[in-house]
Amino acid sequence: MCVRVRVGAPRVWARVGVCVAMWVCVCVRACARSCVWCVTVPLFRWQSQFSPRVFHEIAMAFKAAAFTTKGEDQTGDLGKYRVEDSAVFNVLVSFCIRDLFAVLQKFLQLKPDPRKKKLVLPSSSRLWPKLRQDLNAYLTALMQLLSSLTEASVVTAVFRHANHLVPYYLCFPKHCRVLLKQTVKHWSTGEETVRVLAFLILNKICRHKKDMYLNPVLKQMYIAYVKNCKFTSPTALPMINFMQRTLTEMYALDHQVTYQHAFIYIRQLAIHLRNAMTMKKRETYQSVYNWQYIHCLYLWCRLLTTLHPNPVLEPLIYPLAQVALGCINDLIITIVIILISLKCLVVSLTEAVTALNYCFEKKPSFEVVPTRG
Repeated sequence: MCVRVRVGAPRVWARVGVCVAMWVCVCVRACARSCVWCVTVPLFRWQSQFSPRVFHEIAMAFKAAAFTTKGEDQTGDLGKYRVEDSAVFNVLVSFCIRDLFAVLQKFLQLKPDPRKKKLVLPSSSRLWPKLRQDLNAYLTALMQLLSSLTEASVVTAVFRHANHLVPYYLCFPKHCRVLLKQTVKHWSTGEETVRVLAFLILNKICRHKKDMYLNPVLKQMYIAYVKNCKFTSPTALPMINFMQRTLTEMYALDHQVTYQHAFIYIRQLAIHLRNAMTMKKRETYQSVYNWQYIHCLYLWCRLLTTLHPNPVLEPLIYPLAQVALGCINDLIITIVIILISLKCLVVSLTEAVTALNYCFEKKPSFEVVPTRG
């Protein structure tokens, strides 16, 4: 199969021949000055012939393939290649996702940490400057590709590739922030396998760069969790439970950061409850008796239960239990509200009080709403 690929320069054409078996033939014809350049590279030999020049061509071709996902809105420098055929696109993307990472590791002479306690960054290699600029372009193109994909199987393959490339993203903070944003989106909305891979990427990045990324990532994940809890159904509940478990694991990375987040969000729950008790309006009642409120309450109960005993988070147990008790004792209005309240009582108050065997005589960390009885 032979496919034409247009080159950006005027009156310059490229012809890419793809043999599905074991060969990739690239023939570039430059009409200017009537010169012809033909390169034939067997797939089983290109890895041994890998060089910065070869990677430059791969990165530029991958960039051209990623830009095709923009459709007609293709802005910016497209480089010298333009992919115009779906077969070429599929072969090129599959080739990069399947083989490129191992070759990069071998070329940069990177060996994994035997203790596996920290990532080995590629910037530590003496050969890093030779690939840095082209890696910058490649990682940018990979994010462009990820942002435009909709097929779950393709997104899964790209996320597996991105998970391997996390050490490379850590060398480019700007690209790493873009990756985190895309990953949080797929963690909260993707298919099951995609969500798991997205969580692995988030966890890997935040474990090795806590000071830089953990705080903003936790904020983004909690906001995404609240948005997904607005409606609860038998189909949505497994995803909500998955988000609760993975959020708990992310919060376990740094207890000081967790305390700051939990203090703010539990206080918000207490404020909503206080407003409902004092104003006694339909709107304020609805701000408490909804699935978002209940799932948020359950998340913090689950978190404190999982991380107990912990001296940093222990002061939050009393106010959280008071909020849960306030939902039961003070605002029960109808039988529907009673059923919701029972859910709140069973999954929240039980975990916060009974499972932890906490003494209520300790002082709360902030002023909470008093309850009757």
